[in-house]
Amino acid sequence: MPLRSVRVLYCSNERELANRLDALRARASAIRTEPGCLEFDTFRDVEFPENFAQLELWENAAAFDAHWQRSKETGILGALEHTLAPHHHGTADYPRRSGRNGAEFYPYQAYAIVGRTFAAKDPAERIESLRWPSRGGVRIVIQSSTDPADDAAFIAYSAETRAQKGCLEFAFYRSLEFPENNLHLELWAGPPETYDEHYYQRTIQQLYGAGLPRPPTTPWERRYGVAGFEFYQHGFFTLIGDVWQPEDPAERLSTVRWA
Repeated sequence: MPLRSVRVLYCSNERELANRLDALRARASAIRTEPGCLEFDTFRDVEFPENFAQLELWENAAAFDAHWQRSKETGILGALEHTLAPHHHGTADYPRRSGRNGAEFYPYQAYAIVGRTFAAKDPAERIESLRWPSRGGVRIVIQSSTDPADDAAFIAYSAETRAQKGCLEFAFYRSLEFPENNLHLELWAGPPETYDEHYYQRTIQQLYGAGLPRPPTTPWERRYGVAGFEFYQHGFFTLIGDVWQPEDPAERLSTVRWA
């Protein structure tokens, strides 16, 4: 069985983000040279420019472990404090206007539309005779390459979506280094039918024109990274010492480490 890659997502809102862009670009460029780094890109929200996202993909657990050890040695732990609980909504003096701050880790999984549902992109990873349970919220990561001039058209569409039941985040980001790289983040609260309802509403819009349509985009050539859809059962992580663990203590197990 092949080793799964590790998807990492950090989100934050930063008052002084505009003053840190050059440093963030330089750091991302340096980390991309590390062994096992498949993707390391940094993004800024096009609608709420204080919101920042860092998206990473590591070849396997060993590659992420080695990277994390190097990060600890550079003193990165203190810089992460404002992304963790109790700061998911920002700090008291600088609250987040949209979305959530946090650290998230997932076994990487690419999805594709199969019929009218999303399923594992690789047919070998699909199972037809069993459906795994869906617990908690839904995190969606979508990457594409589009003309930045199209972004303004998404503001009304995004606002309409954020008003839907259970929508905790619906945002479009642009890469700090590769302007054609678009990162679309969605976060939907549980129960599972919350996201289903949103998806059905969008289907009705496509079929019958009810509600706002998704604005058209102009594809651009992608210089870095891979476009695609990813779906995860959402969970925030926090640091216990210098080890990432589920934020909810009820989700921690001392005697077993799941692979």
